[in-house]
Amino acid sequence: MSRACCAPSPNRRTRWHGSPTLASCDELTGHLNRTRLREELTRVIERAIQQSRTSAFVVAAIDKLAIINETYGFDVADEVIVATGQRLAQSLRGSDSIGRTAGNKFGIILGSCGEREMAMVAERLHAAVHGEVIETRAGSVAASVSIGAVWLPQGATTSQEAMLHAEEALEQAKHVGRNGFSIYAKSGLGESERRRLITLGDEINAAVEEHRLILAYQPIVGAISRKAEHYEGLLRLARKDGTVVAAGEWIPAAEKLGLVRLVDRRALEMAVAQLYAHEHIKLSINVSGTTAGDQSWLQSFINYVRENREVAMRMTVELTETAALQAFEENARFVTRLRDMGCRVAIDDFGAGYTSFRNLHNLRVDMVKIDGVYVQNLSKSPDNQLFVRTLVDLAKNFKLETVAEWVSSEEDAQLLASYGVDYFQGYFFGEPDVSPAWANEETEETAAQ
Repeated sequence: MSRACCAPSPNRRTRWHGSPTLASCDELTGHLNRTRLREELTRVIERAIQQSRTSAFVVAAIDKLAIINETYGFDVADEVIVATGQRLAQSLRGSDSIGRTAGNKFGIILGSCGEREMAMVAERLHAAVHGEVIETRAGSVAASVSIGAVWLPQGATTSQEAMLHAEEALEQAKHVGRNGFSIYAKSGLGESERRRLITLGDEINAAVEEHRLILAYQPIVGAISRKAEHYEGLLRLARKDGTVVAAGEWIPAAEKLGLVRLVDRRALEMAVAQLYAHEHIKLSINVSGTTAGDQSWLQSFINYVRENREVAMRMTVELTETAALQAFEENARFVTRLRDMGCRVAIDDFGAGYTSFRNLHNLRVDMVKIDGVYVQNLSKSPDNQLFVRTLVDLAKNFKLETVAEWVSSEEDAQLLASYGVDYFQGYFFGEPDVSPAWANEETEETAAQ
């Protein structure tokens, strides 16, 4: 099978209505995209089982790509990604396959591979990338890759399982530092939990490809006006039988399986599409900590709003406090880039990481959303009242707007208003709706014209 199925597009910038997941090849590198690579991986596993031979799946991740991007810019980071993909491909045999699975990651299928060969392959891949600097428009850039691998079919009998296990091995390799290498060893996950993850992964991947990920819009109302000031777009997975599944039931699996970037990219596309279509609406979407470090998501956002900065000004990106603290400096840069484009940034679940107060001003966010755990039934908990009042006072000192989540009664709303909370969100003011009135009203007006 060819290691590259199409040439990179000379113009990689796309509009919001494009969907990068449906093509056969990765637009930037010309290698297989995640979907096509997975199809090939399925075939290789089936052949390995039928012919009683050993194959392997490898994930190679470019080390410290975020730093390269921050230092040299997006275009140079793209050059590093392309050059790395080329070097990896040139190190493979004609029977092997390579594809790009995420912003800084390549998946490699080794059709036939023994134990000694695996070590040699890893050494060859490391040398190909790290052996010589990459020449870019900004000068010479040094790059390296960390590598995780899994034997097939011994370590995985499905493509989704192979990707999961290779990612687990990659995480182990990263603990070594740059240029690390690790082969998957069975973890402490029970078999039933592993199968559940794999099944969910298949469902998530199919939902992304078939556009069955949707947004449900929940109003965020003004504490004084009691009118919807903006809406949060909450991800939902629409199953083929018509049932709709809330994000909490499948997002953790998407994060473990390395699918969360695809999910967050789809959420971005849908939100931007709505902002273009409905000029009076303001929306917020959630971004995972993983995606906050993914330069391709940020570049897509910039491309989508570059021609209309007003769209960016009506968008808020929410990042959980816990995620923000895990890679503080990287996330601070992420926040800065978003705000430079006119986008607002909110810290979600504020209060879950109380010790982060000393760092809050360094993030330069616009808004904090108080964790609903402390807000729900607030009027019945003096301890939570003290805590929430402290959070609100802190936010005011930093000149940040506040949203109270999970507001469930008028009594709680009045208490929150007395503390100076700016906005309310919760089922008491409106449930998430996949077909909100504002979307239907504008659709009807357009049809009437």
